[in-house]
Amino acid sequence: MRVSQLLWATFIKTTQSIREKIMLSNQSIALSELKANSMVRVIRLCGSDASVNQKLQDLGFFRGTVVKVLGNDAGMPMLLAIGDGRAALSKELAAQVKVNIIS
Repeated sequence: MRVSQLLWATFIKTTQSIREKIMLSNQSIALSELKANSMVRVIRLCGSDASVNQKLQDLGFFRGTVVKVLGNDAGMPMLLAIGDGRAALSKELAAQVKVNIIS
């Protein structure tokens, strides 16, 4: 590798690390705790095992994804907007998604 390539690779790693620290430095909250019309950004998936995290990823939950809470009524699944799609998520599963509030 050339010196310039090594410097670039180091820069990229440092930038990603800084971004992760900034995202995690804000207080995260469980998605299940939010009210309707909240806009959030996914910080991390905290599933009890890999299959739970995989299910969440299959639904479109990835670190950095912006999600809008459309509904969170007692006794009902949460209704969420993820990109152009919609998803209904149980409160138990939504509790595994840690987010930062955007608005």
